[in-house]
Amino acid sequence: MIEIEPVRGTDPALKALLDGAGLPTDDLQGVGRIFFIAAENGSVCGSGGFEPAGRDILLRSIAVAPGHQGRGIGKKIALDVLERARRFGANLSPLQGDGPPAPQQGSQATGQSEAAG
Repeated sequence: MIEIEPVRGTDPALKALLDGAGLPTDDLQGVGRIFFIAAENGSVCGSGGFEPAGRDILLRSIAVAPGHQGRGIGKKIALDVLERARRFGANLSPLQGDGPPAPQQGSQATGQSEAAG
């Protein structure tokens, strides 16, 4: 069973996972940034987070550890983080992708560099 729990931006497991995925880690402690770690049987398998921008949020740092990919964990993390953001009061989630999309979960590169608005 996958458990998703909040963590601080200073959490070493979060930084290690994002470093391994080639995602930025220099801004994890920014004001308002909220992160989560996903674990399966006590082993970290993914991460996700969001940062508020007014009533909008930016979904970020969705990463799945290599040994756990292809099982829908990234989708589970993204849906969980979006639900938490809705409870936070967000009404829109622009996405920014720095890594390859996961086509098996319905993600695809659009070539856009800015969110439509």
